[in-house]
Amino acid sequence: MRKFRSGFTMSELIIVLVIIGVLGYITFNKLFGAKTKQEIENSIKADLEVITNAADKYRLNSRDGKYTDLAVAKIAGYFPNNMRQMTIDGADDTTAATGTWVGSISFGEMCRYTVASNSGNSDRTFNIQMDCNEAIVDLGWNEKEAALTEQVFWEFISRKYGYNIEKGLVISGSGTNTSKVDAVTAAELKDLDKASGDVDNPSAGDSDGIIYATDLRGF
Repeated sequence: MRKFRSGFTMSELIIVLVIIGVLGYITFNKLFGAKTKQEIENSIKADLEVITNAADKYRLNSRDGKYTDLAVAKIAGYFPNNMRQMTIDGADDTTAATGTWVGSISFGEMCRYTVASNSGNSDRTFNIQMDCNEAIVDLGWNEKEAALTEQVFWEFISRKYGYNIEKGLVISGSGTNTSKVDAVTAAELKDLDKASGDVDNPSAGDSDGIIYATDLRGF
């Protein structure tokens, strides 16, 4: 007597396809998310390396060894071709008075930076601000990706300029040095999706990609 082997039923096939689809979706998101994170980290580090190096060259080439009158227009000659001098609104502008920002190496006008001498410290140090709000909006970064921009900024500045509890970062607000906050702890950096994880104002839960540092001086 012949025996017949039963195959998969339609419901079993559907279940298998659903499981495969879910696993594929999870894998894709993990790979895509990792790529996005790496792109953000690499781009912002490259931006900050170029800008801070340019600021320090400016100081070394000045007669008094200070950052006096430091501005984007004064160091634009040190920037690579894929970094554009622009207005605060992102329009191309090489005018010293209005072209006060510089765009990102990878994200263009969606991530921008500005620098200035710290006159409150007799121009012996300088300030830098990063604004990636446009990238967050246009590229659809989630809250963790948005907060990551500030984390990378903090870690770079901390490593290069030796930030500590006495210096700390400041709330950017309108772009002025308004109030200092304590330096961010390692535990806060690991928990960026919670209120304590913000890196320009640890108590506010902000993750808008806007951050400001002051009292920087190269060695």
